[in-house]
Amino acid sequence: MKARTVAQVVAGEAGGRTRKDRFQAMRDVFSAIANRARLTGQTFESIISGRRQFDAYNKKMPAGTAPL
Repeated sequence: MKARTVAQVVAGEAGGRTRKDRFQAMRDVFSAIANRARLTGQTFESIISGRRQFDAYNKKMPAGTAPL
């Protein structure tokens, strides 16, 4: 499965060694998406699918993220 939704991109972008670190990283990624959308007036989907914006977009989901 490839990352195409906001939740999938957030999960795909987030790193971290512990669950706590990964959760914080997911919050940070979502914050970046939300801030860009607010500042530009674009939709979240437009932000995540923008060229060279989020590496996880349209890429294979990392192991352990399939339920998203």
